[in-house]
Amino acid sequence: MLPRFPAVSRCLSLLALVAAGPVAALELPLPPPGEDIVGQVQTIKAKYEDTFADLGTQFDLGYLEMVAANPGVDAWLPKAGTEIVLPTRFILPPGPREGVVINLAEYRLDSLPQGYRYRAHLSAGHRP
Repeated sequence: MLPRFPAVSRCLSLLALVAAGPVAALELPLPPPGEDIVGQVQTIKAKYEDTFADLGTQFDLGYLEMVAANPGVDAWLPKAGTEIVLPTRFILPPGPREGVVINLAEYRLDSLPQGYRYRAHLSAGHRP
């Protein structure tokens, strides 16, 4: 029974990866050399049915990012017409602007393809 456990574990991991579906990423133009900030903060007016989880999915942002950017706003039932801040301005970590960069401080995975003008911004984990 023991030798089969690693095989079953690998199969379940692969199945979970395939079932997760495609990953969406926020793509932002890279700043000129010497600048570390990409994107800009956006605001929207909430509709009755909006939640931070839904807005995060729609705008490729994490739930915790949305909560931190909107203190005092109910994350599950913001009132219609409430101004919601979308935290879409980011500081790039120091270092080369190519390849995959793991930003542990922000729980981010940044893909910076060589020769491209865009930066893919993926949520890589949850804050405790």
